[in-house]
Amino acid sequence: MKKLEKIVPVDELYWLIKFGKSKRKCNIYDLRADNFSGIETPVFFLSTGRCGTKWFSTLISFDKSVRVLHNPVPNLGSQGKVVYEIFINNDWNLDENYLRIIKEIYLTAREQHLRYSFKTNKRIIETNNNITFFAPVLSVLFPNAKFIHLYRDPGGFVRSGIIRGWFTEKYNSIFKINPTEINPLNKDWDKMNQLQKISWIWAETNSFIERFKGLTAKERILNFNFNEISSIQKIMELLNFCDVNISERKIHKILGRKENTQPDSSFPRYPEWSHNQKQELKAICAPLADKYNYSL
Repeated sequence: MKKLEKIVPVDELYWLIKFGKSKRKCNIYDLRADNFSGIETPVFFLSTGRCGTKWFSTLISFDKSVRVLHNPVPNLGSQGKVVYEIFINNDWNLDENYLRIIKEIYLTAREQHLRYSFKTNKRIIETNNNITFFAPVLSVLFPNAKFIHLYRDPGGFVRSGIIRGWFTEKYNSIFKINPTEINPLNKDWDKMNQLQKISWIWAETNSFIERFKGLTAKERILNFNFNEISSIQKIMELLNFCDVNISERKIHKILGRKENTQPDSSFPRYPEWSHNQKQELKAICAPLADKYNYSL
């Protein structure tokens, strides 16, 4: 290790492994001075999580001209929750101080990734769902950025969260969003059961994304229904939107591969839920489920 340190400093070695060999010089001050204009068309996946982001990360990684961030360090989990609360509590009317703080939170976590993106001439595509609530600020910070709204049927999402133990003692749900104090549902949150809480996360996160999309130029947004992940045509549309070059042969190669799979569970799939369970989900998710053409 000592011999290696004489050749490449440890911190440089870390980024060499992550991004590859640098092709040009750059420091973070240069990037900031140019308002990050040298960062070429980053792509951010916006989602609830548990809807295929790992699979898409694996697929997109076949194109070596990009660097995919699926579970980067730091992952911005707790920070994303804080950013969500700031937007909701201020009804999205954030002053310059709030916007600057959110921008700096993001840059604290990602400015070295951005630096090495520039140095190695590799575009960043972040599939990490914790970036979702940063989207309004990312849209301004990177005027050329693109966004993919990746969504999944609420029954499948809720089942996944239940299997993982969200809102139980076996899973620390402290970083999951919950109704803020201005939300009338806040006073009833502790009375809601696990299924209802996870249903609310599905509805609230997608509602946040929908509001962001309404404020953003349509050409910067692509919607992708996870339940259509077996469609080669839909996948190719997404890859073309991301401007990544991956052959249909490689898509077929991993099409049936399962990534980030769930542990075995006796909890049934949505069609086998009880009437009461379905009604609990419908009461919370029905409006957006209808918008996304999901039959509940």
